[in-house]
Parts: sequence; structure tokens; C-alpha cells
Amino acid sequence: MNQAHVASLLYCLLIVPKKIWIGKDKAHSALNKIDEKKQRESFHIQRLKDPDLDSDFKYNLLHILRNSVAHANYQIDENLDFTFWNEFAGKITFRCKITTAKLMLFLSEVGAVLANLKRKTLTVASPDSGQKAALFGEHCVLKAAPK
Repeated sequence: MNQAHVASLLYCLLIVPKKIWIGKDKAHSALNKIDEKKQRESFHIQRLKDPDLDSDFKYNLLHILRNSVAHANYQIDENLDFTFWNEFAGKITFRCKITTAKLMLFLSEVGAVLANLKRKTLTVASPDSGQKAALFGEHCVLKAAPK
């Protein structure tokens, strides 16, 4: 597995859809499909000073991983395992390690959750350009307008 591909998936699936993962209500409805037991077994938490992780594991793990990736607080070792960590006031508050294979399974689950979200879409046609824009929250996707 190409580690640059995995890193780009981390960014695309955890960082870009910020509005979904930051708001607890939205995140909870999306995260219901992720297998918590499998994630607890996959992520080997080495150091933890965050008391909230266990109280709402799926949400907090995703939030902590999102923060790690956003601040580039991760590394890939010689075995191609990923280690993620968070820092607060110069001290590490969270660290976990996961194999690339298990990380890809996790990202596949997260990707499936995102792909299956049902959101209201507003379509705006542009008569001048022959394109239409489908607006998804803050995102805009241009497509050729049907003739």
C-alpha cells in the first residue's frame, strides 16, 4: 500500500468533511454504522490523558484522529504502521498506533459512511455556461447541464 495514498485518504475523509465530524449530532448519526468493537481492537492506544475518549469512543476517536491529521501529528514507521498523537501545551495527551491494513479498513468504513449520507441538494443551472452547480452545504460541484 502506498503510504502517500493512505495519508491523502486521511486528509480527504477526516479533515475535508469538517461540518460532519465536528458537530456531535451529525457525527453520531453518521458514526452509528462504524463498528466500535473493531476500532477499539484496531487502534492500540499507548498513552492517554484524555478522559473523554471512553465515554463516547467512536466520536472522540474520530475527533482526536482528525486533530492529529490536521496538525500533521502522525508518523509512519519502518513497518509501515501509523502512529497518531495530540499535544496540548507541549505535552502529549493522546497516542495510538495502527497497522496500515487496519487503518485502511477503518478508512473504508468512514468512507462508506460519508458516501451514504443523505443530504439535501440544491441544483442551480447557469444558462450562460451550460453547467449546473450542485450545492452540498459549503461545497459546490460543477456538472454539465442536461440538454
